[in-house]
Amino acid sequence: MPTLTNPMTKPVSIHGLRCLAVACLGIFSILRLVQADTAPVTVTITQRSPIETLSPAGAVTSLSEATVGTRYTLVSCNGPKVILQDARGTQYRIDLSSTDYTPAAPPPSTSPPPVTNVVTQPPSPPSLTNAVAPAAPAIPLTPAPVREPVMSGSKTIQFTGACPSPSRHSRFVRYDFDLNQEHFWLYIPPAYDGHEPWGLMVYLSPAARCEELPDGWGQVLNDDKLLLICPQQVGNGLPYDRRGGLGVVAALEMLKAYSIDPNRVYAAGFSGGARVACNLGFNQSDIFHATIQCCGADFNKAVPRVAVTDTDLHTNPGEYGLLNADANELENAKKNVKFALITGSGDFRQHYIEDIYNGGFKAEGFNATLFNVNGMNHEPCPAPTLREALDFIEKSP
Repeated sequence: MPTLTNPMTKPVSIHGLRCLAVACLGIFSILRLVQADTAPVTVTITQRSPIETLSPAGAVTSLSEATVGTRYTLVSCNGPKVILQDARGTQYRIDLSSTDYTPAAPPPSTSPPPVTNVVTQPPSPPSLTNAVAPAAPAIPLTPAPVREPVMSGSKTIQFTGACPSPSRHSRFVRYDFDLNQEHFWLYIPPAYDGHEPWGLMVYLSPAARCEELPDGWGQVLNDDKLLLICPQQVGNGLPYDRRGGLGVVAALEMLKAYSIDPNRVYAAGFSGGARVACNLGFNQSDIFHATIQCCGADFNKAVPRVAVTDTDLHTNPGEYGLLNADANELENAKKNVKFALITGSGDFRQHYIEDIYNGGFKAEGFNATLFNVNGMNHEPCPAPTLREALDFIEKSP
């Protein structure tokens, strides 16, 4: 029989090579079958506990606190720790005791079990479908969008379950959202630990995406004990009922997920987002107890033209902003909400906002004040002005 030779090895027969190839193919097929039959296991967080975020190389990149009820896909279990993965592929490490996962015992054998990367389950009845142990309830294998465990820093998140509904509805606000399609940018200051209630600022942007704090705001939020959340895809050009509705959703979901004082929930925004925040102070005064409006304001009726000049009308044409609110909403806003309006000498809407404040909020007896910042352009207010606005909201009668 002919043979293949290699100067560095002994001769190998053609028959031997064929046998070796068949054996390798068999092993590969078995491994593929094992992998194909292995369903992902969903693990739920059962208690608040430190959780480590891992880099692709397995190094710890940050430490936060897990949120009870968050679901992940199991990657591996190693003694007292489990490695989990969220829907975006980010991996985390947490104590096994903080989850509902129970590692399955290996099937009885007289010989050592083979080393494998597959988590095995005992073959005894009843057969396991979506559960990880006989005593655990069935859990869907496909994880839903999860509320990310954010205890400090910032992250774009989703909420799960049915869309929340406030105790009081406004006919000008939308409440029927599919939370699987909506995203929110969340900022948690470093001093927050969940041990005491903090306030909440729902920030509305004029842009479709907002994933960054204005300069200096982080320190003010930390000092004043405020979390911040910003709905995404609520920019100018979208209808108010969506923009305001997602602001309501953000507030209600945060009240469920974090330790928040419900009397310190504020709507804030810049430019067109400031006008949405203003509207929420009227339409949803049961949730939002104050507004912080940078370079944008509306009122429920026309105001006298005093500060606005012909040059304003020619250079930046537009009308005074008019909002929709029924009689009860107007009464409740006047009684329960503080309005902080902010503009500046370089803001092209300065004179409009001055007229709305003087001829609207002030003339009609609302609890409101105006901050006119020298040198400020059409932009989010500087940090010192934000601090002044919060002092008005939280320290004035």
